[in-house]
This record gives sequence, C-alpha cells and structure tokens, in this order.
Amino acid sequence: KFGPITFERDRRPMFLQEVTPPSSREFSEETAKEIDKEVHQLISQTYCSVKDTLESRRKILEKIAKRLLEKEVIEGDELRRLITASADAAA
Repeated sequence: KFGPITFERDRRPMFLQEVTPPSSREFSEETAKEIDKEVHQLISQTYCSVKDTLESRRKILEKIAKRLLEKEVIEGDELRRLITASADAAA
C-alpha cells in the first residue's frame, strides 16, 4: 500500500538496555495505524495460505510425523519416497 517507503525508528543495539525517552517519529499516528493495518492484513493472508497448504497436505505430513516418531531421522531419499508415494496415492 505504501510502496517503496521506509518508516524507521531510531536504531539501537539490542544488547544495550539503557532507558531513554521515546524518540519522535518520522510519521503520524494515522500512518502508524495504516502500517499496523497493512502488517495485520499481510500476516492474516499468509496465515490462511499456510494453513490451507498444511491442510491440503495433512495426510503426507501425518505419515512423515509417524515415521519420525518411529525413526527420529529421515534422510533425503526416504523423505522423497514418502512424498512421492503419498502424491501417487492421492492422484
């Protein structure tokens, strides 16, 4: 929504826990609300997309989880076989 614009606050090293007064912002409260709204929308859309992806692949994920409980480690070739077998079974 905002395009290629940067909204930054003062950068301080994370390891310095000094108490300082709040700095003045370079943008208005209204802009801050719009930024929060956009971030919330992006997070919500991404959450829904990831949830849909996981739900559509639930059977294979459960199969992989079961195998991991049995064996603890799945090497690349075995993982590929599990994925391929599940994809073939679904088709």
